[in-house]
Amino acid sequence: MPTYDTWYSDYVALYLRNRKPRTVDGYAQLHGAYISPGIGPMQLEAVTPEDVQRVLLDAGERGGQRCAQAVYALLRAVMRRAVRSRRIQWSPIDAVDRPEHTPQPGLALTAADYTAALPWILEDVGLSLALLAGLRRGEIAGLRWGDVDPAARQLHVRRQRIRTRAGLIDAPPKSASGVRDVPLCPELLAILRRSYQLAPSLRVIDTAPEAIDRRWQRLQQRELQLSQRYRLHDLRHTYVSRLLLAGAVPRVVQYVAGHASLDMTLRVYAHVTGADALRELDRIATLTR
Repeated sequence: MPTYDTWYSDYVALYLRNRKPRTVDGYAQLHGAYISPGIGPMQLEAVTPEDVQRVLLDAGERGGQRCAQAVYALLRAVMRRAVRSRRIQWSPIDAVDRPEHTPQPGLALTAADYTAALPWILEDVGLSLALLAGLRRGEIAGLRWGDVDPAARQLHVRRQRIRTRAGLIDAPPKSASGVRDVPLCPELLAILRRSYQLAPSLRVIDTAPEAIDRRWQRLQQRELQLSQRYRLHDLRHTYVSRLLLAGAVPRVVQYVAGHASLDMTLRVYAHVTGADALRELDRIATLTR
């Protein structure tokens, strides 16, 4: 009977061959940091629910509950494959509860914060692509000048740049819906034209995705006095919310955001405040007078 570590190596080699490198690297980090130290040397059939629970508690204490959920998902996949392959009779993780985690909700910049931040953001191409085109950080880092079409006023999103154990690589977008053509608003079109390069293979921003995060955090810390601290991804939330509040067709917003479902667009990214609702009702009242 193999140890858990041996079975995990077989599982990766045999059943994860078509997974994205970033996904496999993520699994390897979870396995090496949290799972292997706890049950790696144990015989696969000897692993008990209590052993699994101790691994999950350690992951939650050291990495947070979201990390514990990721460890749980990986253990469940590995163990269930072992059952299907007749290596063990049953999976001990089936007797363990999934760790609870309350995700941090996304935010959209308030009207006042948007007004305050916009002049600074317009001076940074990467941040402008997040706020005015809704691109994810990997999509911003993966964008090349050949993807920018000023004549058609479009960005062709075809790849993302991600970090793996082997370094930075280009990969397909997050999902099939991520392949899309995003319209350029006049402000963003002007920004891109100022630095436009007739070199299709050159990157619009030659940087790592996490560097864009750091620029946005430094800008908030050093220059901006906003009502709260926003994540880089909140600029994307702001882009989607402003489109919806301006009356854009939801299906169009889903497409330009690269969401796989309309539910994601409306449930997660449509941020409406009381002030937004009041302005919309005032607008409707004006139209019906």
